[in-house]
Amino acid sequence: MGSTDLVPKDEGESKSSGGLSLVPMIWAHLFLTGDVRQHRAWRERLEKIEQSEAVAQTSDPREKELLSRPAAWKKIRSFSYWAATFGLTAGLAWTTWLVWWYAVQLEFGWLRAAAYLLPIPLAWSVARDLFQKSVTSSMQALGPSPTIEQRARESIKGIGKSYLVGFSAAFTLVFLQGLISWFMTPAPTIWLELWLDLKDALYLAVYGGAVTASIGPLLAPKVPSSSGELPPGDSSGALRLPETS
Repeated sequence: MGSTDLVPKDEGESKSSGGLSLVPMIWAHLFLTGDVRQHRAWRERLEKIEQSEAVAQTSDPREKELLSRPAAWKKIRSFSYWAATFGLTAGLAWTTWLVWWYAVQLEFGWLRAAAYLLPIPLAWSVARDLFQKSVTSSMQALGPSPTIEQRARESIKGIGKSYLVGFSAAFTLVFLQGLISWFMTPAPTIWLELWLDLKDALYLAVYGGAVTASIGPLLAPKVPSSSGELPPGDSSGALRLPETS
């Protein structure tokens, strides 16, 4: 299978073929073939597609300019990835207990109980996307040479933004797991089931937000010095993206 058969060459093509939906296939290809070089090439191409799509989705000229810079984009992505993964640790601990409870205590077996693992990738994706928006906002506010006062202000804001990210991701995880429980331990009515799932999701989301709030002050990076200053807020020039070939 050639690289052009699996991964779209540019962002325009990705809108019809769904670049992100190819990620599981790319990892499956690596697992089956061990072709690290091809895997790396596909990952780099998809990363450029995601960068182009992120630029296209915002209407703010300064944010477009920031996201189009390779050094800034790489920093934003790395921060959002590790922050989402950190937040996922609490979700994994909760899900491990849930799987064990249904498999052993309720005697559903490990295979059926493993269904509670299914929402984890979606919850992680929610956290990553929201963290990306948070880090982008903070980086845009700080610029390449922030003052101590600006750093302190963005660090405090980061706590609140990180809490909301963790709350949203935890709610997504627990609510979807609650819907899965309908097929194992259903409530008497679907409305009661939805109410119980909503209540549990809101309750545990509070703790999920507390976990991610702890790293909030770390999620306010400055613009990489190699990227230079951002244009003024009313800048309206043509923006050029990195080549995606």
